Parts: sequence; structure tokens; C-alpha cells
Amino acid sequence: MNPSKLDTILVIIPVLNEEATIVQVIQFLQSIGLYQIRVVDNGSRDRSAAVAFKAGAEVLHEPIPGYGRACWRGLQAMPDAIPWCVRLSVVHRYDKNPLLVKIWIEQLDDQVRKWLSSSNGLQIDRTQNCVAISSIFDWFGQDWQAQYAIDGQFTGSVKERSILNFISNYVNPEDKEYLEQGNYKLNYLNYDWSLNRQ
Repeated sequence: MNPSKLDTILVIIPVLNEEATIVQVIQFLQSIGLYQIRVVDNGSRDRSAAVAFKAGAEVLHEPIPGYGRACWRGLQAMPDAIPWCVRLSVVHRYDKNPLLVKIWIEQLDDQVRKWLSSSNGLQIDRTQNCVAISSIFDWFGQDWQAQYAIDGQFTGSVKERSILNFISNYVNPEDKEYLEQGNYKLNYLNYDWSLNRQ
């Protein structure tokens, strides 16, 4: 991933009694250019929240136990950023190998590209002059406006043009050109909730 894109990532870290390691992890993330860090304290009995805040992370609290619940809390009131919910134990090991960090960050772009190449992320039907994108873009579309808003290309509202501009960075040149010309109908795909269990 291009370092200039790192400021578009919000790292969400659920914690439970992680006072001993959370500062090291926050400092490591900052050292590789990830500065939007949101720690979600999930009922710690130690000083996890206080030391995370002092290290520069935004701190939220989620009293209901569970990693998924803490991630969900971290996703609330999202800034204009791409969320990345990570397990502290996994991040903690990456600081021992900078090559893994590079691979880890590059995988973000790869996963976006793969998802958009699937029928769950993006469908382009030139015969019907229609583009369909995941409902996730409708739900969180404002997250792309700050960086990807554009006039004179794509189709739809400001939010929709921003989303399509973002998507155009992950498709082949022919699809990019088709999306940019903007003379098509835009629809949203029904979200396949079974994807969450994969």
C-alpha cells in the first residue's frame, strides 16, 4: 500500500487487560505511519485504557464482552477512514519482522481488489448499461467523500461518485474508463450476510 494511503486507515484494537503490551503496539503502528488508532477497552481491570490514551490512541469503552462487540463499538462514529479491526496478539508479533508489516499493509489493497472482482463487491453489465455495487458502500459511503469526491466523472450523488472513484482504482483499465464516463444506472447489491461467517 502506498504510504500516502496509510492516513486513510483507522486501526481498531479491542483490548482486555493489555496494559503490558498496548503502548508498544501503538508506538509500532505509529512508526509505520498508522496514526488513526482507536482502542476499545472491553472491560479491562488494569490501566489499558489510560496507557493507550497517553500513547496517543483514541479510547472507547464497550462493557459487553466479546471481540466482535468491541470491533462493532470501534466502528461507530467513523471518521473518513477505512476501518481495520485487528487482534492485539497478532499486531504485537509483527513488530519483530518489518517484512511482515509490509506484506500485511499491501494485503489491504489486494483484498479490496479481490472483493471488487467478485460478484459480491461489483457487477458491471454493459449490455444493460448498469453498475451494481455492494450495499456496504451505501451504508458507509460518506467515508470515501473526503478523499475521493470528484466532479464531472462517474454517476450519481457526491457520495456515489466518491465511491465509484475509489472503486476505479481497483479495476482493469477498461472498467475504469467505463466507470469514469458515468453514463450508466447505479444500483446496490443485496448484502450476503453469510460472508461474515467466512
